[in-house]
Amino acid sequence: MKWYQLACKQGNVEAMNNLGIMYSIGLGVEKDENKAFQLVTSSALGDDPVGMKNLGYFYKNGTGCQRNTTIAMEWFLKAKENGEDIDSPIINMIQLLRQPNSKDPLSEYQLAEYYRKGEGLSRSIKLGSRRNNRINRFRNYKKAVKWFIKAAIHDQSDNAVIAQAAYYKLGTIFQEIAEDRYEVRYEKKAIKYYTMAANCGLPIAFCKLGEMYESYGEEKKAIELIAKII
Repeated sequence: MKWYQLACKQGNVEAMNNLGIMYSIGLGVEKDENKAFQLVTSSALGDDPVGMKNLGYFYKNGTGCQRNTTIAMEWFLKAKENGEDIDSPIINMIQLLRQPNSKDPLSEYQLAEYYRKGEGLSRSIKLGSRRNNRINRFRNYKKAVKWFIKAAIHDQSDNAVIAQAAYYKLGTIFQEIAEDRYEVRYEKKAIKYYTMAANCGLPIAFCKLGEMYESYGEEKKAIELIAKII
């Protein structure tokens, strides 16, 4: 903490980012998200790619600022252009936003917004799972499913990156419900959407399907699925 503060006074943008992260989680200092946001913003404006990425996450999650996914995406894009490694779902979103709007009557931004709404709801389910009862959790699942389906069915682009991600998210949602309620019908829905994600070319969907079939004792089917991406 001491040395990062001294480095910040010398204008070191990497130190600004690191100090901002410490403030954001309360490491070595009392947690202060507003201070964290100010420091990481200074780092990003000082052309630090890691600071750009972290500022994107701050805007994405509303850390020390009002949540704004559009601004978050802009900073993720800047970070990627400056050589920073970005999580694959973010890269997929960036790729979609860069594609010309040729086949789909909806804009790429609208597709991205559908996906963001579903992702936001699915994240809130996990964060609130301990304090919410099962009925309210299921209602939130239904809302998340609604937005993921909208994103998936409207993505008619050549590589269908949003459809891949949305179908995969649907698979994970129904798998979580199946594990919570011990009902086979939700397992079948999980398999359905993982299969749709796999049909769109998403490798991890083949892995998930393989894991599920293996758990059912269908090793041959599991091996066939995993072999497709080896």
